[in-house]
Order: sequence, then C-alpha cells, then structure tokens
Amino acid sequence: MKNNLHLKISIICLAIAALTLSCSKKQPTPTAEIDYIKAYELLKDKDYSESAKAFEKIEDEYPFSKWAQKSQVMAAYCYYKQEEYENLNRIVDDFIRISPNSEYTSYMLYIKGLGFYNKIPNIYRSQDSTRESSKIFREIIARFPQSIYIDDIKNKITFIDEHLAGYKMSLGRYQQKNENYIGAIQNFQEVVWRFKRTNQVAEAYFRLFETYEKLGLKTESIKALNILEKEFSNNFWTKEAIKIKNFKR
Repeated sequence: MKNNLHLKISIICLAIAALTLSCSKKQPTPTAEIDYIKAYELLKDKDYSESAKAFEKIEDEYPFSKWAQKSQVMAAYCYYKQEEYENLNRIVDDFIRISPNSEYTSYMLYIKGLGFYNKIPNIYRSQDSTRESSKIFREIIARFPQSIYIDDIKNKITFIDEHLAGYKMSLGRYQQKNENYIGAIQNFQEVVWRFKRTNQVAEAYFRLFETYEKLGLKTESIKALNILEKEFSNNFWTKEAIKIKNFKR
C-alpha cells in the first residue's frame, strides 16, 4: 500500500513538473518559474531538506503567483518524506487557511493525515495521533468523495477503527482487573456502539457480560449474553460466556 502511495505522490510531482515546463514560455514571472525548477531538481536528487526550503522561499517571494500553491504542495511532500511532521502540519494548515477550495486541498489533507497515521502508537499508549488521522481522513471522505485517495483512506480507517477498539478493550480489561467496573463498562460499551464493525465487538459483549455478572446485574448480563448468542453464535467469546452461565447454575 505504501508503495502505491509513493507512486501516486511521484506521479503528482511529475505532473506538476511537466506542467511547469510546458508553461515556461507563457509564464510572465520567469524568476519564480526558474526557482521552481531548481527546487524540483533538488527534489529529484532526494535533497528533501534543501528542496523544502527552496519551495517555501518561492511561496514567500511570489505569494500571488501560480507557483505559490504548487510550491506549498511540493514543500509539504518534502517534509513528509523527511518525516518532519510539525513542518508538514504548518504548511498544510497555512495552505488550507488561505486556499480552502484549491484543487490541491484534498491532497494536502491526505498527506497531513498520513503524517499522523505514520505516528500511530501501540494500543497501550495514548491514541492522539490515531484520532487525528481518523478525523482528517473522514473529513476527506465527506468533502471529497471522488478523491483518488478514497480507497486508500477507507482501508486506513478500517485499521484505525480496529486499533482504537483494541485500545479501548485494553483499557477496559485493565479497569476490570482493578475492579474499576464503571470505567470498564464505559469502555466496553464504546466498542460495541462506536466500533461495531470491528473484530473486537464479540469480546466487548463478553466482557460486559462478565462485568455485569460480577456486579450482580442479572438483567444486563442476560442481555449481553443474548446478543452474543444471536450475533456471534459460534464465536470463542460466546462459548466462554455460556461456560460461565452454566457453571453458576
């Protein structure tokens, strides 16, 4: 998937470069054009640091030229390649503030989302980056449903939801173990309500059943067991719940 992503980005870069060269005879600001080509040559040499600086300089010196937006896009790509995500976010935020309806807006949001996506930690740590990438990717789907990045974004959202559900389950199990049953119930319920398409749902219902049993909440435990038996009849967690129910008879 990453190879496909990089290929798409490379195609965009080449397309912009080709447009630059094809318009060279028509462009009334040759200095900006020449600077752009020089910056692009640095990019082709994979000198991302100097290339990013060169592209940003164009945007600073020629803010009203057609090269300004293109230079911001290319600078964002350079920072992405360097994994300089703070600079990437700065460039993207400035771009969207000034040009919210640009033809490049979906790409800029996409590359910002990728920056957060690349920083997703394991399920035992805070998930701020995970949530931020989810927010950005969902915004792209809502605003740009025909974007060429939609398929990749949907695949990534599937992973993100699974990851966040896993995080909630890990936190809920820890709370359950330490007898923080209210906190555990809240986390398990969030999984079954918010992440109902993930693979964590069956265990979440089991953990709810298990917790309700410990609290003596029979109505709630029976409801959780009934859902397990109806929706996940052959699942491991359903069988475990039935064992507990039969043992207590």
